[in-house]
Amino acid sequence: MSFFTVIIPTRDRPVEFQLALDSVLSQTCADVEIVVVDDGTDKKPREALEKIKADVGGKIKWVHLNRRTRGHGRSFAQNSGVAVSTGEYLCTLDDDDTWTDNDYLKRVRSVIEGCEKRVDLHLTNQVAYFKDEKQPGPAWIEDLTEIFHEEKRTPNSQGVFSVEIDDLLRLGGFCHLNTTIVRRGLYEAVGGIDESIRYEEDRDLYLRLIDNAETIVYSPTYVSRHNIPDAAKNVNLSTSVSLMQKRLSQSYIFQKSSLFANHPSIRAYCQRQNAYILKHITEELVEENRLRNALYFARQGLGAFPSLKWAAYVGILSIRYFYRRVIGNLDNK
Repeated sequence: MSFFTVIIPTRDRPVEFQLALDSVLSQTCADVEIVVVDDGTDKKPREALEKIKADVGGKIKWVHLNRRTRGHGRSFAQNSGVAVSTGEYLCTLDDDDTWTDNDYLKRVRSVIEGCEKRVDLHLTNQVAYFKDEKQPGPAWIEDLTEIFHEEKRTPNSQGVFSVEIDDLLRLGGFCHLNTTIVRRGLYEAVGGIDESIRYEEDRDLYLRLIDNAETIVYSPTYVSRHNIPDAAKNVNLSTSVSLMQKRLSQSYIFQKSSLFANHPSIRAYCQRQNAYILKHITEELVEENRLRNALYFARQGLGAFPSLKWAAYVGILSIRYFYRRVIGNLDNK
């Protein structure tokens, strides 16, 4: 049994995967198991992947999934990797990203072993790049550092903060899987990643993890580089689905946590976020002049999180839709 397992799902990106793998192999922590899950890499990139496999020898566990047109998805690949792993703590790295701190896992182990309580979640930060240009933030949870500074909260002797659910719910984002380390027992207790979700499945997992974790620590460091997918290339799920499909997936995630979360603060947060998503869907449907559908989602948004302003908007939208129906009938006579 190892202390850490690092899971790298990959598909059709041997060049990027090589960089990701090298960044894990460069870690100074010795007690690390690496599990690569090949989600059905196609024939040509498979040759390059097999060469990488031969070069690293027996240092890595490999899981090869059958080829499917759209792949099995990160959720299935991630859970497949966990199923064959032994690590007490689970880490993930996307195959087109890299860890930039060689001492990352060594430092996290020191934090975990030095904590009086059993650590369930260790969260930290990464930097986003698009075509090698650094992007402004915050994108995930990095603004937590500034919030704690303003509140004059100080880290412990190892430089990490103990955080509560309400601290994390104040943020606009959620911790990316690249910079999330979770105790195996907690991951298994929440059922792993939901394999029915193919977009922002990491957000769903994050909400369930913080809902069930007893001890969460946050390190105000940057340990990873995230490469934003190019929307012009459909090589990533986030670039191959429509904006409306993304909105619907987000709505499902928030509705799910609204229903099943243990903590009232998470349920309330998800209800607000779901209403926000439903209102965006409504506005986009109005722009497309699909008033009937817009009215349906507008009412859903009002029910999710009522407000006088949105109730007035729903009323105006109802009048617009009714007027269209009346005019339409007159034109047909």
